[in-house]
Amino acid sequence: MRQFLSVVTKIFWGIMFAILAPLQWLLGGWGGKEYVVFYSYPKFVYIWPVIVLGFVFQIPFLWNLAGAELLTWIWIAVFCLCAIALGLDIDRNYAAVVIVCLVALWLGLWNIELAKGIPVLDNIQAFFAGMDVSMNAETFLVISLLLAVPFLVMMVWVRINEKWKADVQTLAKLRFGHADQEYAWGAKTVRTSYPDWLEAVIALSGDVILYDSRGRGELQRIDNVVFAPVVKKKIDRFLRAAGVYQRDIVEDENTPSDDQEDMENPIP
Repeated sequence: MRQFLSVVTKIFWGIMFAILAPLQWLLGGWGGKEYVVFYSYPKFVYIWPVIVLGFVFQIPFLWNLAGAELLTWIWIAVFCLCAIALGLDIDRNYAAVVIVCLVALWLGLWNIELAKGIPVLDNIQAFFAGMDVSMNAETFLVISLLLAVPFLVMMVWVRINEKWKADVQTLAKLRFGHADQEYAWGAKTVRTSYPDWLEAVIALSGDVILYDSRGRGELQRIDNVVFAPVVKKKIDRFLRAAGVYQRDIVEDENTPSDDQEDMENPIP
């Protein structure tokens, strides 16, 4: 079961990376063999699918590839997911519980419809289908343009004030082109955390966390890093090049603490 989940996870990350790869240069996680540049974004970055849809939907309207009602429902669904990502943090466990509850609810209603003959699901579908929900191409475009303005302002501000660069020697925060915070790798460890499942789905986003040599004390947490798996993979390569992994960490873990030395060598 664990191997199956591991394979599913790798397939998921591969699909998401293939979808979001064209945005990597724009959102961060790019670099050469000797460095990687990434950014700490505010949560507003997760509105990007809504902005993109407004421009993409101009094509089906222009060529009559889909109806306005279908496109509107797709836009509403995407907007709701982005709004939840902006307002709530749903980790993997909570996401699994929510999915299980929704599936159980659907199966329960379906069972009622079969056993009792009460068309609950059909009534729900008819309720939403009876609504005249329709937006034209101009409405989609106006919403995207209005959201694009603060989004572009955010992008500029993040590049000035929340830029991070990692190379073989250091991890540095750059403000106005100068290093504001800088950490030498030494015997440190880097981990990624994904506090929100939707954020990971929307932008492969997570937190990059720098720990001390023992992997216990948190030195720096960089929130909302887009393409966090890519950034983590490149930083791991830098740490291996610096000889941090499997040498400094193991030696540090095998070094007894001061309390242990005092217990082993008590003062007579």
